[in-house]
Amino acid sequence: MKYLLLIFFFITLGLSSSIAQHENDSIVSEDNNYYYKGKQVYYYDFKNMMSENPQASKSLKIANFYKNAGELFVYTGTYLIGYSIWDIIMKDEHSLTLTAIGGGILMGAIVCSVAYKNQIQNAVDIYNSGILSDSGNGVKLEFGGTKNGIGFVCKF
Repeated sequence: MKYLLLIFFFITLGLSSSIAQHENDSIVSEDNNYYYKGKQVYYYDFKNMMSENPQASKSLKIANFYKNAGELFVYTGTYLIGYSIWDIIMKDEHSLTLTAIGGGILMGAIVCSVAYKNQIQNAVDIYNSGILSDSGNGVKLEFGGTKNGIGFVCKF
């Protein structure tokens, strides 16, 4: 009987640790790169992984908007500054107004880049917290009353 109880205890202990969240289950951020189970995660992977969590998906969509707006600002601002430089080289004229507008637009791109990183990190945090709350039930072994009397109750 002792051996049977010992074997049952170790099986229960093994099951409870196998359901717990491990480091590889969550998304890890390192140097502005995101990894899941040791592999780098790209936007398409984020979109598929976070489609199950509406809050994380919403944050990811907002991040995508900031990314697209930032790219638009970068292209526009760079074009205006490049056009001003072309005017200086080819025509010996300088349009300070175009340079200033291009610089201001590039500042908007920097703001969008920071907002993008914050929203992506927010989506990752929401996703990781959802993993913890979903896997919190696991297997429970309790000592208590059953309909047949007193004994062990295994809940999962």
